[in-house]
Amino acid sequence: MAEFAIEFNPEQMIGKLNDLQKLVIPKAAEMALNETAFAIREHMKKTTMEVFDRPVPLTVNSTLYKKASGDQQQLQATIFIRDDVPKGNAPSRYLNSQINGGLAYRTRFAKKLGNMADPDESGGNAPILAPNRVMVPAIGSKNVRLNQYGNMSPGQFTQIIAALENSSSAGGGSWQGKGGVNYVYFNQTMVDEKRLRNTKPGIFRLKGRELSRVMTEIPTPTNTGKFKFFDIGRQIAETEFPKRFFQRIIL
Repeated sequence: MAEFAIEFNPEQMIGKLNDLQKLVIPKAAEMALNETAFAIREHMKKTTMEVFDRPVPLTVNSTLYKKASGDQQQLQATIFIRDDVPKGNAPSRYLNSQINGGLAYRTRFAKKLGNMADPDESGGNAPILAPNRVMVPAIGSKNVRLNQYGNMSPGQFTQIIAALENSSSAGGGSWQGKGGVNYVYFNQTMVDEKRLRNTKPGIFRLKGRELSRVMTEIPTPTNTGKFKFFDIGRQIAETEFPKRFFQRIIL
């Protein structure tokens, strides 16, 4: 889990304390820690807007903080990436490789495809999606429905899963959605046999005789860690906390 703490040790910061300072300083430190944590959270919101292309609100608001706690000699506030969501993918998981680098997060959609057997005999009963592969929307296709953030709509993801779960074969099945639309998976053998322009496996929208690609299978991307969560947070803490703390004490 991506998190770090801002800590305050009064004697390390200003030396030995007299009786009056022992009363005033802990409250001042607590207020300064909480204000600093809030400032970090607000800055992270702006950073996500700069680093990512049209991030969803869950990503923009993914940085949270726990208010200062602990004894008076070692107060700390904690800044972290949200890990609990009622449904969908938790930001702490899908942002991990954007923070630390590494393979992109395997989404719930990818996991479901990884648990489905290829319905065509040529697939040899292998899963539709191998552990080191992902499906990405065919952006630009007229049949990919995009939301305001430039992503495939959740509704279309749901329709694809329903179709693949209910189809008896990759070439079609008993399931049909609204308007007679079906979604099918073509593995490498099927793509080669059909001599498609895009030679990669993928998911296709089928309506009557019209076949159009909506997703393409690719190797799992490796992210570089472009979201500098720890560096940005600690830099803000180092500048903001002392300033806010000394504004609140009278020595």
